[in-house]
Amino acid sequence: DIINREIKRKADADKAYNEGNNFLKMGKYEDAIESFKKSLTLEENNTKAYNSLGVAYQKAKKYEEAITVYLKAIEKDSTYAKSYFDLGQLYEKMDGYENAVKFLSQATKYDTTLYKAYYLLGKIFNKQKKYSDALKNIEMAIQINPKYAKALYLKGLIMRDQGNYEEAVSAFLITTKHKKNYWPAYCQLARVYNELGRSEEAIKEAENCLRYKKNYAEAYIEMGTAYESLGQKDKALEVYQKALTDRTWRATAEYRIKMIKESDRYTH
Repeated sequence: DIINREIKRKADADKAYNEGNNFLKMGKYEDAIESFKKSLTLEENNTKAYNSLGVAYQKAKKYEEAITVYLKAIEKDSTYAKSYFDLGQLYEKMDGYENAVKFLSQATKYDTTLYKAYYLLGKIFNKQKKYSDALKNIEMAIQINPKYAKALYLKGLIMRDQGNYEEAVSAFLITTKHKKNYWPAYCQLARVYNELGRSEEAIKEAENCLRYKKNYAEAYIEMGTAYESLGQKDKALEVYQKALTDRTWRATAEYRIKMIKESDRYTH
């Protein structure tokens, strides 16, 4: 009878856990929280259930509760990489970089294949201007998953910021090869090609960006820059006009338009 009760308790715990996962997939986070809690009352040492409860709290934007249960999951199993990762990425999201680095590093210690953890470490170190640490972690992410667009793109940004334009071009091209609709990479290619004076290629990549991200103002700015370099002022004016609708880029577009019109006045 004790054995049967134990079997039923385990079955009920599993049922509640599975229901919680289904609620998570459906975006019903409060229901998921209740299901995972129920599962844990029946089976209190289930590390995965604690972690899933943490995910549900995080999705419900209850970050303090999420942190508490992620830590509880680690307490139950100090080698459970997923809890370290989930805790680290939550701290990264909250700009708590010191804790993020600590937990993401632990995640890679217990699971060396966690390329997203290496990527997030690279992202944090890049924000902190620790470029060699950033690059080291990004390269690890790419080594594990050579098609991971976010890591390839970030590598391109780091190379661009260091003035290593050829390497930046290479990284952005590989990004678009593996993820064709990754529009920010096309825009960055346009920007780097403009830096290199390769105007025709800059126009082509700005067009590619606009194919996937309609009316993206930065792409119009880069396209206009390229047309100006080619001496095609009318075309430059035309695309700068399209950037005026974007608040972020309006001042840049207005300035470029003004400069072209003033230079025309002086040459006529």
